[in-house]
Amino acid sequence: MKIPRAIKIKVLRGWLSGLSRDRIANENKIGCGSVSGIINQIRTSIVDLDLLREVSTEIRKKGLSLSQMAASIRLRRKLEKIHMTEEMLENILEHIGIHCFQEGIGIEQFLVHADEVIGLTENLGAHLCEIPAIIEKSKLEVEKLDEQILSMYEEINRLVAKYQITAKDLEEYRITRPLADRIKQLEHDLEDRDRLINLLTQNSNRKVKSYGQKDIAIGLRTSFP
Repeated sequence: MKIPRAIKIKVLRGWLSGLSRDRIANENKIGCGSVSGIINQIRTSIVDLDLLREVSTEIRKKGLSLSQMAASIRLRRKLEKIHMTEEMLENILEHIGIHCFQEGIGIEQFLVHADEVIGLTENLGAHLCEIPAIIEKSKLEVEKLDEQILSMYEEINRLVAKYQITAKDLEEYRITRPLADRIKQLEHDLEDRDRLINLLTQNSNRKVKSYGQKDIAIGLRTSFP
């Protein structure tokens, strides 16, 4: 009877974990000969199977597991991909730990802040190393605006003192300003109307004068044929 593939996989895992043939056979309810046959069959495709078993056995002796070893290998490959050494990673983790301790925050909150900073760089279209310069520039702009606002307040206070304007006067001006603006607009409209009347009057006078000259000429021709 053919041994199922799932049992073969369990046999391989047990072998790589350093288990004996007898234990593997008992756990999978097969004979020791079947275990040997499965291992020999796998050796034809995995030449270093026995070496992997020895490595696995040493890992277990040190209190580690194959999953931990696999995670370590994956991490190392990622570090190699970005040209980072384990020492560099350790230094970064150490600095992060110190920063979190001094700021009284957890690593999760630190990662959230880091993600926010990355999002900020994308929104600004700037590199991470340019952020300090951008912040400094923004601070200078804010300080300049504060100085301008302070200067405006000082000028207002000076004018208030010069013309003896009170808070009540300012409030009344605020209330009546729309009315004053309306009066100013009406005055402007009246000026436009006066200019239009003057223009029409001038045109009318010119026409009357022109018609009078024509009448005189007609009368002269009639009197002296």
